[in-house]
Amino acid sequence: MHQIIRENRYLTLATANKKGEAWASPLAYAYNQKNIFFIYSARASRHCRNLTENPKASAYIFNSTLPSSQADGLQFDATVLEVPPDNLQQIIDFYFRASFPDKNEREKMGLPS
Repeated sequence: MHQIIRENRYLTLATANKKGEAWASPLAYAYNQKNIFFIYSARASRHCRNLTENPKASAYIFNSTLPSSQADGLQFDATVLEVPPDNLQQIIDFYFRASFPDKNEREKMGLPS
């Protein structure tokens, strides 16, 4: 399980609004030592609007570059919470350092260092 999380960068997040209309979104993720996942997305996106109505979601992580005979994946349920404003900058910094470990690459892209 930990190897799948470590070796991949994207997950598919499945959400549903209060009417039960489902939506799946491919998203980049970062995670910490407690296996808390962090995603970064626009509030106006359909999955974020769904999460505002219904914070329950499920996710799937897999390496799509492997042949079927070697493919493995991880599925899990989650309650998705918005980062509180007081912690937002700390989480943004963590997310971009984890997603782009090369400081020069972050600087080129104008991301937090």
